[in-house]
Amino acid sequence: MGLSIKGGKSGSVDRLKKEMEKSSGNRTWIRNLKQGEDLTVRFVEEPEDWYSYREHYSPEVNFFPCIGDDCPGCNSDSDKTQRASRRFLASALDTDQGQVVPLKLPLDLANRLVARYERYGNTITDRDYTLHRMGKGLDTSYDVTPEAPQDMDLSRYESIDHEEVLLQQFQDAFGLDDDDDKPKSSGKTLDGGSTSSVQEDDDDDLDTEDDSLPSESSGTAEEGESDDEYLTEEEALKMSRSELKALADEIGVTLKTNWNKQQMVDAIFDAASD
Repeated sequence: MGLSIKGGKSGSVDRLKKEMEKSSGNRTWIRNLKQGEDLTVRFVEEPEDWYSYREHYSPEVNFFPCIGDDCPGCNSDSDKTQRASRRFLASALDTDQGQVVPLKLPLDLANRLVARYERYGNTITDRDYTLHRMGKGLDTSYDVTPEAPQDMDLSRYESIDHEEVLLQQFQDAFGLDDDDDKPKSSGKTLDGGSTSSVQEDDDDDLDTEDDSLPSESSGTAEEGESDDEYLTEEEALKMSRSELKALADEIGVTLKTNWNKQQMVDAIFDAASD
């Protein structure tokens, strides 16, 4: 049986909002919004056509999409790798490059774009948007600046095949060929490090996502977002009650005032894993 990504098109903005509330060669590399970057794009599809999926992170292979059954992320011995974050993949015209790219949208940024979609007559394809990323780790935030409406013939541009791009990302992460159904022996493991030397990032601030093309040996299209975005239970228990309350408010979780810290953390992690 071939690989398949655990996800699909949102189908409607209402469904998309519910999803949010829960939580080189011929390759087409996923575009990330980097720390401190301003990126101007024209979306060539509406939010109901974004691809909703969950994404794992492992220091050994970097980011990769969840594939559901037999997913190496879900079956990892690492709590951090097991935890998957909600992501959306959208087709967007990079106005500087003049080409359509698969743009990864974290939950905060997707929320802000859907708010504009509803404000401007249920469309986001009628104007350019400048996307902003500020901060790092758990303090990362996003914003969008809508430009004035401007006609553009979007029929000249084709939307990205979202699932194909995500399959490519998974295959590249684990060194798979198109006909492979599971990770082969490529020197990369999720829990025991690498059986061969792995090049370390020169910048120890791993929150910055570098969307430059990977070398042949790297096998990944995305470089280094901080582990800090993937909070562990141990780290959460070290946070103050007020910090946990702020985190819960951010993801829409209601905490009871008489709960201890363990109960608060359990509620937050249960909601994040939905």
